[in-house]
Amino acid sequence: MRRKVPAQVRLKKFLWVVLPGVLILLAGLAVFLGLSVYRITHPAPAQESANPSLFLLPAQDVRWTSTDGTEFAGWWIAGASDNAPGIILAPGYGMNRADALSLALLLRENGFHLLIYEQRGCGAATERKSTLGLLETDDMQAALDFLLARPGVNRERAGIWGVDIGARAALMVGAARSQVRAIAADSPYDRIFDFLAVKMREELGSDNRLLAL
Repeated sequence: MRRKVPAQVRLKKFLWVVLPGVLILLAGLAVFLGLSVYRITHPAPAQESANPSLFLLPAQDVRWTSTDGTEFAGWWIAGASDNAPGIILAPGYGMNRADALSLALLLRENGFHLLIYEQRGCGAATERKSTLGLLETDDMQAALDFLLARPGVNRERAGIWGVDIGARAALMVGAARSQVRAIAADSPYDRIFDFLAVKMREELGSDNRLLAL
């Protein structure tokens, strides 16, 4: 007569066979997602396709430091008149300073002083890791301080143009600083996780419903 195997024993055998495979699958998924997040927070630097001289813009290379000690490099383009407002041009994720030059040309023709810089992890930025908006607001605060301290700049009137990460930072800084009188925000977002979810879907090549929660 065949002896009946207790249910508890069968369960243990099942787990012994299946559990290692599940753990390996979960570990592989964690590694895959971790690498995806790393690639998102370390975007490939975009090569500058142009420079200010091609637009006949009298740009000066300038540097300043953010609140956490990160050094930023940008282009300073002085306006034609003293006491004119200054405008920060902040290209977004995966972009570089050259992407703002066409706009810079139009703005300078209207007398504005301009400061163009790249977000963390983008272009020639010294910090290669993007925080997707976590520290970029502090970076823009430092950029605004630098802008307002420049000779000939109206210290009570400034504007900001930004794309995605730069747009979010522009709105945050504009809400905190009375000197910011105008903001042009292209594709801003509220939660950092929302932006990460968009980039994860682009990275994975699918519309992951879990990431959309």
